[in-house]
Amino acid sequence: MAFKLSAELHGHMSDVRGLMAQGDDILVSVSRDKTGRIWKRSGANEFAEDSVLLGHLEYVNSVAAIPPTAEYPSGLVATGSADKTICLWDPADFVQPTRTLAGHTDNVCALASSPDGHVLVSGSWDKTAKVWVDGECRHTLRGHQHAVWSVLIMSDGSVLTGSADKLIRRWEGGELRDTYSGHTDC
Repeated sequence: MAFKLSAELHGHMSDVRGLMAQGDDILVSVSRDKTGRIWKRSGANEFAEDSVLLGHLEYVNSVAAIPPTAEYPSGLVATGSADKTICLWDPADFVQPTRTLAGHTDNVCALASSPDGHVLVSGSWDKTAKVWVDGECRHTLRGHQHAVWSVLIMSDGSVLTGSADKLIRRWEGGELRDTYSGHTDC
């Protein structure tokens, strides 16, 4: 199967660090220009910039969709930044963050949300991952020797973290359960 370029989105002033989609008609991009941008479909292969997310003080390099909940029927968009924070944005009003989560001591470079929209996991250069439940930090996952570059919430609720230390760790209820090794380079 051959792929061909179908669209280009112009707007960021620096490199794009993360992308996410909400359905087929909305894209969110984040960049080292310290912004997130909302793009809405304007044609079969066209997207137009709809909103600029201005809430971070440093570059923005991670983004995740949080599914709808009773409190946020449109869901939320989470953005993580080198300013050590996570901004939560309500798609109904992208003017300012609905909430800002603080707790990491370095760049927030990875985000993942649970299917029910209540749990968000963040990974950071501070060598930790944090489990946020309804916006409150429930667990700080410590054990990696280098930056946590990837996080994933499994269907059973456990959390996987991938790190520059070449390890993947599985956590349940904030406790380390398994360590997987085998990678030879970060």
